Amino acid sequence: MDKKSAMAMLLILMLWMGYFLFFAPKQQPGQPNSGQDTLSVSTGKKVEAPSAAGRENFPEIPSRQSVSIADTSAAPVDTVIVSSDLYEYSLITRGGILTRALLKKYPAFIRKGKRSFDDSQPVQLIPTEESVFLNVLLHLKNSDKAVDLGKFYYEASTKRLALGPDNKEGAVTFTHRLPGGKELKLIYTFHHDSYLIEAQLYLPAELHGPKENAMEVLLGPSLVSNEKNPKEDYSDYGIIYYDTGEIVRKSLSDLGKSDWAPSGEHQILWGGVKSKYFISAFFVPDAPMTAMSASGSPVNMNLFFRGKFPIPSTVSPVNFSVYVGPQSYEVLTKLDFGFQKIFQYGWSIIQPFCKISLAVLLWMHKWISNYALILVFFALLVKIVFYPATIMSTKSQIKMQQIQPLLNDLRVRYKDDPKKLQEETLRLYKEHKVNPLGGCLPLLVQMPVLFALFYVFQRTIEFRGAEAFGWIHDLSQPDPYYILPVTMGATTFLQQKLTPTQTEPKLMPMLYIMPVFMTFIFLNFSSGLVLYYTFVNIFQIIQQIYINRVHPVPAFSPSGPAAGKAVKSEASAGPARNKKKGLKRK
Repeated sequence: MDKKSAMAMLLILMLWMGYFLFFAPKQQPGQPNSGQDTLSVSTGKKVEAPSAAGRENFPEIPSRQSVSIADTSAAPVDTVIVSSDLYEYSLITRGGILTRALLKKYPAFIRKGKRSFDDSQPVQLIPTEESVFLNVLLHLKNSDKAVDLGKFYYEASTKRLALGPDNKEGAVTFTHRLPGGKELKLIYTFHHDSYLIEAQLYLPAELHGPKENAMEVLLGPSLVSNEKNPKEDYSDYGIIYYDTGEIVRKSLSDLGKSDWAPSGEHQILWGGVKSKYFISAFFVPDAPMTAMSASGSPVNMNLFFRGKFPIPSTVSPVNFSVYVGPQSYEVLTKLDFGFQKIFQYGWSIIQPFCKISLAVLLWMHKWISNYALILVFFALLVKIVFYPATIMSTKSQIKMQQIQPLLNDLRVRYKDDPKKLQEETLRLYKEHKVNPLGGCLPLLVQMPVLFALFYVFQRTIEFRGAEAFGWIHDLSQPDPYYILPVTMGATTFLQQKLTPTQTEPKLMPMLYIMPVFMTFIFLNFSSGLVLYYTFVNIFQIIQQIYINRVHPVPAFSPSGPAAGKAVKSEASAGPARNKKKGLKRK
């Protein structure tokens, strides 16, 4: 492929990626405010609650049985703290609501200056004073109003639970005594090496009869942003759920303030709220949800997810599980339940490259702690894998250079007959065994990898805050001093200069324009992606120097049938034309 075609392909690539940088819609943060519909939580503050709109998509809900479940108690609100090496969760005795989720392995980024951040504190995901995470509502037959268990006061079996290698699993029981001596029990089970919380709700036997009885679990409002660029984080706020084997995402702008619910029949295994790197989702291990709804406000960043499922008709605990943690490929793949499908980046044709690239990078991290060094080795690995394609491309470019005089002759001779020019050009390619597209082969096979890494660095939590070297303290963020993008542009220019090609004067400006254009586009890309591409160029330069020595471009000497026909055609063109072209008749 000639330089003009190669530049055009690179231009298309950069424009496509530039769209995500300059034109992708961004959500704007706002200040929280209170709505008219409220749910009261333990702190006394009020938060905008799910409205009644959209309830028509739910099954008809129903019945308070002969048992009274009115909450007549009033007690001080205590906090239960559960901790392990991974997390520290806080739940309050009013409603058993989750009010705090510290993830110890992930730092929160608190801005100290223009380019500096305090990362000494761990991520805290839950809006402490507004949380309705794990708030449970009961919908009973013939009852117009749901029973809000989030307003009930419970007695906790313990106020502190510490887990570790010697105490791998533990449970906290929340008990609420109903009038008449009956009890509600809510048991949360925790694991020292997992962000998964398993829940069991024990209800009075009278509530297990009617099939219409159901319970609803709430998650909201949103997750707290802990990122260096909150605006970028907010652009990823939304709900996500797993429906009939497929991942469905809805952004804040898709939801609006009123309740939204999917229409038609669904098999929703799990769902929840997400930010760029973290997610809180719940699911029922025994059966899919019977209904779900969500609401959100782009103004105050409130976001609620509600999933509904039936209360068992037989007397047994109602089981559900909640995940509050990172969108980590390794963690969610082990969790299964379809959570691994969250990592579906970009077009379907790119997704396999994303998964392979991510798997290789994480595998290399088992032996190399620094991701910057991993990217250098990954770039080297890519060049080794694609070396045969590079050799094929180089040979194709050399052949194109060799037959360039013949091609120029055909263009002059058949300048007024495009069809004949095309036929003769194809014949020339065939006789000299030249593939005009062979020169673009390395570019074509490496483009999916570049696209894949673009998504991987933009979305993968393993690169969040990944220390690199010197002035690069986070591979997921742009280079603050633009040193890497400029270096990348310079190596791109040098690599182009070393690549054998038929150089035409009119194409020379592209040799200078394209590296400048790419530098400009890469300025605000993640430094990890720019570092990778820079070293791909460096290894390509080394490789090209070697190839140029082993496969030098020989001087062109017309021979064979094509050459004979070309010379014969020139001779028949007449003395005047031969004189002009400087050719001798034979």
